Amino acid sequence: MAQQMIEVDHGKAPPATGRLLAVGVMAAVISAVVNDVLALRAVTVLRIPDAFPPLHTVAVTVVTVGGVAFAVSMFGLIARGSGRPLRLYVAIAGIALVHSWLPDLAIYLVPVFPGTTGTGVAGLDLALLSTQPKQSASTMAS
Repeated sequence: MAQQMIEVDHGKAPPATGRLLAVGVMAAVISAVVNDVLALRAVTVLRIPDAFPPLHTVAVTVVTVGGVAFAVSMFGLIARGSGRPLRLYVAIAGIALVHSWLPDLAIYLVPVFPGTTGTGVAGLDLALLSTQPKQSASTMAS
């Protein structure tokens, strides 16, 4: 009995590398600005000590840009290999979001940074939630 190969018609070609790069840079810049503003506001409003380094501008910017670069790269890989890239990407991003809270919980439970407080860790999570990849995923796919 021969196995029959079934080809999946994506309906659209995967996004071009140039488009992914352009959208990725735009998403990284916008996300970094938004996260930096949120981190500064969180430090002020929640009275998070300046001694808590994860909410310093450099740390927030580096983590945000790295996260966006990783998300865009993963979307590019998924779009080239999946018949339903948006659905799969959003599912994977949701799982990644839940897992991304584990280091924040660890920072809270084992205060390795000076000035660690519950509000400081909540500030980290606010910044993380502000830049969910699902918006940029739909932009990349179109």
